[in-house]
Amino acid sequence: MAEAACQDRLWRPGLEPLADLAEPRIVRCAVDPGTARDRIARRAARTPARAVHADGELLRRIARGERPIESWVPIALDVPCLVVETTRGWNPLLERIAAFASGADVHGADAHGADATGADAHGADAHGAGEEPSRRGGNPGPAV
Repeated sequence: MAEAACQDRLWRPGLEPLADLAEPRIVRCAVDPGTARDRIARRAARTPARAVHADGELLRRIARGERPIESWVPIALDVPCLVVETTRGWNPLLERIAAFASGADVHGADAHGADATGADAHGADAHGAGEEPSRRGGNPGPAV
């Protein structure tokens, strides 16, 4: 189990070799950029230790009209990926996430019609982006 804002350029090189030793799965939490900004600002104000994450600079870039949140690139491994929409709770629910992470539900659809990539039967991801399902999932943005 690993936790991080898994950007492709930082994490793929270290995780690729593990695919031969294990059956990795990616659970990618996603949120819209506005909610992400609000969460970053709230955490920066409440938790001084977050200063090491340069949240203040990130918020200044957003205020200047830059789009650093949208420039995040998800990890791109050819392994099962579940996109979890976290704007208002978790979609899919924790039971589905746990089943996916344990390997019990790698390819099946949940009650919401989302497959293991987070895409529904029409190929729309949790944000309705309409991307074709893949083992890597869509790029709805980072969880914050």
